[in-house]
Amino acid sequence: MKSGQLQFLLIFGKTGSGKSEILRCLQNKGEQVLDLEFLAKHNGSVFGGLGGKQQLSQEVFEQAIKERLDSFHPDRPVWVEYESNYLGRLQIPGWLMNEMSRGKMIVLIVSAEKRIKRIIRTYSEHPVDKLLNAASKIRHKLNPKKYRRIRRSIMEQDYETAVSLLLTYYDRIYENALKRSEAGILVEMEISGDSPEGDAIKIAEAVSSIQGV
Repeated sequence: MKSGQLQFLLIFGKTGSGKSEILRCLQNKGEQVLDLEFLAKHNGSVFGGLGGKQQLSQEVFEQAIKERLDSFHPDRPVWVEYESNYLGRLQIPGWLMNEMSRGKMIVLIVSAEKRIKRIIRTYSEHPVDKLLNAASKIRHKLNPKKYRRIRRSIMEQDYETAVSLLLTYYDRIYENALKRSEAGILVEMEISGDSPEGDAIKIAEAVSSIQGV
């Protein structure tokens, strides 16, 4: 496997920034993309398993990653979304996390308002009981009063309140991850958050204009 020869560009952004859609637009434009969420059949966060997709075994997941990497050319960068160690019950292999830590990050900035709207569009179609079950998985990480407000908001289908409260938790995770990351920041940039295709073009142009990339 030639993963050690590959240059990774990590798309980093807070929950709801549209990272997955941007990656797929980059792939459609011919860029080399490692879509870990697609391979893992999981969209990240405790809500990422909603939709009933059956995840692969760890062995099959890692094999799929290796096959994808082997199809890439080392002279061109590999775009990948910054992820935590797990996607659902599947663990991103340590060797890949190490490779990505030597890459460069593109940090996306999107307003909280647009991120909230995107999350609501993505998940509000799911049954309330499924949403409550997903939220319960991080109950132990939340202030009890905040968790009760999130639960009540979901039950009342007041998704704007529920998502706003949940983002205070997820934003803190991303901010801590950015501080801990060994990957250097290539560029920080504001994007529209409305047009994944337009944002993908803007990101690709910004990266290509930076000397040495």
